[in-house]
Amino acid sequence: DAFFSLVNINSRKELVYSKYSRDNGLYFFVLDGELDIGSESLSTRDGLGVVSEDEIKILAKSNSELLIMEVPLRA
Repeated sequence: DAFFSLVNINSRKELVYSKYSRDNGLYFFVLDGELDIGSESLSTRDGLGVVSEDEIKILAKSNSELLIMEVPLRA
């Protein structure tokens, strides 16, 4: 199964995303704003793929909108 989450995060707020399944990969797409996802800094229209983490920390540096896509890596 694939999971999609649309998240609005206020500036200076932090959250932790936990995968639904260890076999899934994550793709983060910043619709608006600036965020730190793990050790990466992203801004509007940036994307980031994550395979090896089961949980990842997200910190908003400004009011932000984020699309999180979690998809199976194996058929």
